[in-house]
Amino acid sequence: FIPLERTSEIFVDLYGHPVGEGSVVTATQEMAAAVQPANAQVKDQLRDAAPVVHFDESGLRVTGALQWLHSASTERLTSYAVHAKRGSEAFEAIGILPTLSGRAVHDHWQAYFTYPDIAHSLCNAHHLRELKGIEERYQQGWAAGMAKLLVEIKAAVDEARPVHSQLPEAKRAEFALRYDRVIEEFQRMGARLLT
Repeated sequence: FIPLERTSEIFVDLYGHPVGEGSVVTATQEMAAAVQPANAQVKDQLRDAAPVVHFDESGLRVTGALQWLHSASTERLTSYAVHAKRGSEAFEAIGILPTLSGRAVHDHWQAYFTYPDIAHSLCNAHHLRELKGIEERYQQGWAAGMAKLLVEIKAAVDEARPVHSQLPEAKRAEFALRYDRVIEEFQRMGARLLT
């Protein structure tokens, strides 16, 4: 993510010797070829063996044009791919999502749902950003309540995880009740946003 000119300057700053931009390009290409077998193994493991894979994409500039950095990751594995497109065309070219054996966690962008045979979960980090935006833009108290609840649920799961595979039934029921109350508040107050 560092421009060639700046990469060359870094070598001067760190080592007192300039490195030409052509040398940086050559070294990058050689390294990309060297890690290709490892990258292929990571993609295979993400696609075929990981029970849960997180997907995201971010815009970046490549030779002045907008492209997309796609990531697929678990706690221990990450695959990056740059593609000119953001949606299904890129997913097909990258080759992880279309035949994923595990669950795909992502934002609620519609392109992910063009794969109905895959189990989907929505990312709470994205939910929290959306809820913050709703609270700030529309002054909707229910959005803050939902964000607080999601953070509490995550903390409870993190606390229970070393010993238990899930929260106790009573705790799940309590969270479900609180969730339903926030939804009811949204229906009373926040639904006006949709009209």
